[in-house]
Amino acid sequence: MPVRLVLGAALLATVSIVVAVRAEDPVKRPPERDRTVVLGRAPMPAGTAISLYSVRDAAGPCLRIAGLPGGTRGCGRAPSERVPPARRALGGGAIVRRTAHAPLELYGEARSNVRRVVLRYRLPRGDVGEREATLIRVTDRAVLQAARIRRPFGYFVGVVPARARRVFAVALDGSGEEAGRLGYDRLARSMHPRVFIAIPSR
Repeated sequence: MPVRLVLGAALLATVSIVVAVRAEDPVKRPPERDRTVVLGRAPMPAGTAISLYSVRDAAGPCLRIAGLPGGTRGCGRAPSERVPPARRALGGGAIVRRTAHAPLELYGEARSNVRRVVLRYRLPRGDVGEREATLIRVTDRAVLQAARIRRPFGYFVGVVPARARRVFAVALDGSGEEAGRLGYDRLARSMHPRVFIAIPSR
């Protein structure tokens, strides 16, 4: 089934496109199971669980997230595999808005010393909100080596209300101190997705 991809121009430089290869595609590739490495799993607040995994492609290890409504998300590269490598506490900010009134899904990468990511926002009436993001920390050297990812990192997923504004993620280190912030306000004002569903649910 063809997949329609919609990407914001601002992220074209930072999000690597992942397209599911159909069985009939003439390009010869090794079987998916021989190229896939599960990097980590974590529970979501709703009680479901998500998995972060890496799939080898021509440009190296490409990250995907499985377990979210609607299908598997394609979310680009690990920070150490970007060119140049990303070094901020948080980076790679992206969103998914599945419908005009659906909650905003927020995505981002984290440095290996980040232990928690908190999402903060305001609603149109001025109410302030805060939610915990789900952070998957990838620190196992054997897993990183299998995926050919050079350095440990984290990747987070969170959800805020559809009308949220002044949205930003706060990185907290092991002592609870703030290590950095990542703003989503400009993305949240848009009605367009900024990452895509690489493998839709049927």
